[in-house]
Amino acid sequence: MSLLETPSVPDIPGLRYLPDYLTAAEEGALVAAIEQAGWENGGMRRLVRQFGYRYSFSRRSMAPGDFREALPNWGASIARRLHQGNLLPAVPNQMLANRYLPGEGISFHVDAAEFNEIAALSLLSACVMEFRHGKTGEKQKIWLEPRSLLILEGAARWDWQHGIPYRKRDRHAGREQLREPRISLTFRIFPTE
Repeated sequence: MSLLETPSVPDIPGLRYLPDYLTAAEEGALVAAIEQAGWENGGMRRLVRQFGYRYSFSRRSMAPGDFREALPNWGASIARRLHQGNLLPAVPNQMLANRYLPGEGISFHVDAAEFNEIAALSLLSACVMEFRHGKTGEKQKIWLEPRSLLILEGAARWDWQHGIPYRKRDRHAGREQLREPRISLTFRIFPTE
């Protein structure tokens, strides 16, 4: 597979990218807290861990009865920060951690319709995320740096699929870069009223 140069931020309405949203110390504390919470298989190719409302990967849906636990303090503080910083319209009540080993990815998808806007933190390692327009098939790419935040709303949330290619290296800034283990921490709002 050919590795193409990746633009820093694609021109997709509703996509916002904030590099260095976290400090290195905040990232380290988050990774330690996620690892301490432990991982689940969830029927996925990669390890996951859900907090708050639990999305059913087998049903491909979520219902009010799927609430399991409040977000842990470390996740709740970021959820509040996302809302207070006007990055999300409410405080997220669902948080999903995904662990990606080199070579692992996620197929093109649009997150479940139960959720509205989405905020995703990238931790530990950089990678390319690809976007594909649902009607035109147009593709765009973004380089997700460690400690960066990606917001998907509007057209970026509903009209574009996103995914991470299954490969062990990406090309960025004229160099081929090997992937290292990476954690994605996604914050979502499940309407409860």
